[in-house]
Amino acid sequence: MEKIFRTNRQVPVADGPVVLFAGCITPNRMARCHELGAPITMSGAELFEFIDATLASRRETPPPA
Repeated sequence: MEKIFRTNRQVPVADGPVVLFAGCITPNRMARCHELGAPITMSGAELFEFIDATLASRRETPPPA
């Protein structure tokens, strides 16, 4: 994950929501997630909560015309 963060800072990798799942949440990862506006978690249950919330919000928001 750190390699992805370092190599792709200037190049958008995806156009959509991001949720990061990590075995260890470091200050650098927290800062990068803040830059991306993305949640980060070490909990499998919390990961599914983030995914469910993201999918629910996407269903409520119509796509741009």
